[in-house]
Amino acid sequence: MQAFPSGCQGSEHPRQPHSFLELRCERDGRPQNDERGTLDICILQEMEHVDNLWTPFKSLLLQVHDGDHSVATLLTIWGMTWDAGVDPMSAQLTVAMRAYAEGRGVCTPPLTASRQELESAIKELGFLRAGTQKLAKHFLLSDIGIDSAENMNIWHATLKDLSTQLERIISGDTSATLPVPIVQVVADRLFDLAEDLADVQSLTVDQYAHASLNLLQKSELAINAYVDAAFDMDPNVPGARSSLASSLLMLLEKMCKEAVLVGLGKGSAAELASSINHYETSQQTLKAGVEIVVAQMEIVESAWGELQAKIKAIASSGAASDIALSEITSKADAVKAALLPAIDFYSVMTVSIDILVPLPMTGRWSPGPTMKTAAMIARDIINQQQLVLPGFKIKLKFLDDQCDQAHARRAVLEEFAGTDSWVGLAGMACSSVCESLAVVSSSMYIPTVGMDCSGNSLSDTSLFPDFVRLGVKTTSAKNVIIEWAKMFAWGHIAIVSGDPTIYRKEATEYQEAFGNAGIGNSYASSIETDWQGMLLNMGALKDGKRRVVVVFGNETLFRMAVCASAEVGSREGMVWISVGIRSRSWWIVNDEAVLQHSASCTGSKVSSLLQGALFITGLGASASQAKQPLDCYDGYTSDSLLDHIHKSIAQGYNDVTGNSTGAIEHPHVELMGAGADAICVQAKAIQHMLLDHDISELRSPQEAVYNKAVNFIRDELQIEGVSGPVKFSGNDKPGRLGLWQLSGSERIPVGTVYENGTIETGLSEGLQNETWLPAFPEPTPEPFPMGYVVVSIGVFMISCPILLGCIVGHNGRISALFAWKPKGSRKQDTSSV
Repeated sequence: MQAFPSGCQGSEHPRQPHSFLELRCERDGRPQNDERGTLDICILQEMEHVDNLWTPFKSLLLQVHDGDHSVATLLTIWGMTWDAGVDPMSAQLTVAMRAYAEGRGVCTPPLTASRQELESAIKELGFLRAGTQKLAKHFLLSDIGIDSAENMNIWHATLKDLSTQLERIISGDTSATLPVPIVQVVADRLFDLAEDLADVQSLTVDQYAHASLNLLQKSELAINAYVDAAFDMDPNVPGARSSLASSLLMLLEKMCKEAVLVGLGKGSAAELASSINHYETSQQTLKAGVEIVVAQMEIVESAWGELQAKIKAIASSGAASDIALSEITSKADAVKAALLPAIDFYSVMTVSIDILVPLPMTGRWSPGPTMKTAAMIARDIINQQQLVLPGFKIKLKFLDDQCDQAHARRAVLEEFAGTDSWVGLAGMACSSVCESLAVVSSSMYIPTVGMDCSGNSLSDTSLFPDFVRLGVKTTSAKNVIIEWAKMFAWGHIAIVSGDPTIYRKEATEYQEAFGNAGIGNSYASSIETDWQGMLLNMGALKDGKRRVVVVFGNETLFRMAVCASAEVGSREGMVWISVGIRSRSWWIVNDEAVLQHSASCTGSKVSSLLQGALFITGLGASASQAKQPLDCYDGYTSDSLLDHIHKSIAQGYNDVTGNSTGAIEHPHVELMGAGADAICVQAKAIQHMLLDHDISELRSPQEAVYNKAVNFIRDELQIEGVSGPVKFSGNDKPGRLGLWQLSGSERIPVGTVYENGTIETGLSEGLQNETWLPAFPEPTPEPFPMGYVVVSIGVFMISCPILLGCIVGHNGRISALFAWKPKGSRKQDTSSV
């Protein structure tokens, strides 16, 4: 569809491109308008309005053409052509045509552009500037006879791309966030460039060197005018930095072009040397300028090192063979590929969004390294894609909370006191730390998201009204153990824990649950360094024949309990139960803290003793939506991002700031998804708040702003997360518990606890009980020695008559036996005297 004002005719000439109407009228092949020789920028704005109406209308017409005759589609088309008695498209087209006829339009609303639009335009102009030299390079390579046909095809494609780029920059392109030129001088410069670009098709080789410099000069004038105008409109636009970054692309193309000219005998080695020096100076300036792309610029510098020697050799010798030219062209492409990601960063305003991330890197439970890697990857994807928070850069400050609430509170308060730039708090895994920091952050009006923190107390909205956590609470674990106890007739469940000041409360809750279910139970504790205390506890369990043991404590304490049970002579085949997330394959670790007490209790032995052990953990992956696109990470699904995180954990991760994490041998895999989801939750909340508030209001929020952010997270936020759908219910993200059993060296799934509390487990789910054995039986008592009794009676029956005979024989008559008295007790008989 074409329409032109009176006295004008259409043209396919590329110097006046426009997606809907010709930008200028021609008479006798020359542009005709007022004395400026360009179109008024307000006319361009009118044409952009026309385009914005025409593009969706055209799309619907094509749907009808392709067979969509639905009532909904036809009604939509009707609504777009008739609104309160007015045809919007016809009305806007009439305004534009009148502006054409008068040679001047009226900017309605007053011409302006957003920061994102200005950044996009300057970046696009930078690519166009580089394209002017790329165009010349391929034309000259074709002429010198290096892959002539291929280079000429690239030349045609490049010319078409440049014409399209220029059209979009002049006309504006809403879909690409490109505005119409914001001031008249920019439009003038762009039209000048368009006129010269149209003439390159008719140039000879001898004319091309001068023409390419002319195109470069006019593109420089256009981009400089845009940078100045953008700064006047919004000083936060990094126009100069963006232009400097894209100039490296231009210089790479220019150096290659100049090298080809040297090869043709038509160039200057001195000009090439000047371009090389200009490139190196600009590259070092950029490398020193922005911290976030230091690592990427080092990659650029490395690629440049491959090219540098080759192209400097041409500049110093003044000669270039076909082989040398082909080689530098290839190596320059490698530099460009490394440079493009850096340009993406340099061309946008990088306003920092500071989020504090306390994690248990050390301490009694330390899943922090896993969570840190996941959070870094999440941050980098969001920053690089610039889709969730365009123009902003998330900065994460990690600190070690040591899984200790007192230490965490002090460390976080110090950070809060040091700067008022914090926008959010995300991290934490230990429930006691979450309890402490939930109170601190609330008092400071900092929205907070816990990555794990599965303790039951954190569900209490009266105690923690502003807190949310991604960890799956383990309330249902008690019911699972009770279910198993009924299934396998466990009459008694022993609970063993670490430091009772930490674990006694949880142990008491389990004891009460077991008691209410009619299951006998007991509790004993021992701190992680008390080996003798653990021996006493396990000895008591052996004496009481307790074979089912729930352990609350860190992995070292669990290994101590298992090893101590063997040390006191307990029979293998006990039922060991763990509740909560532990590191992958923790049972195979050779733990020095245990080996110093029991040298034979290696990881291999612990693994053998733990066969059949049962584990209850929160699940960190989606149940049924693993293939769904994620909200914060374009192009990723739960499966693919978890795979990326897992590989980065296994190999170590280098982020774009030059920081790195080493490989983690035993990661806490269930927390990988939560580490990424916590950053996404904060990013989405900030995105929502920036609709109505400046970033400064989020850095120093008043209570009303804070409450608005918290309410959005708790009540409105709904995203497709790495760990599954994220929609908070109170303080909690509903999730599933996984039930596992140790078989060999692997955990085997043996059941699930669903969000509604339904438990699926048992022999039908793969649960095995062959490894569980009863205690050793009591030793059989020795039989009573009746032989000794019989012999004694026999001896007595024989010896007694003999004794009696001796007494009678001595006294002469049997009556003497009864008259006998001990010596000295008789009275003297005087009758015989």
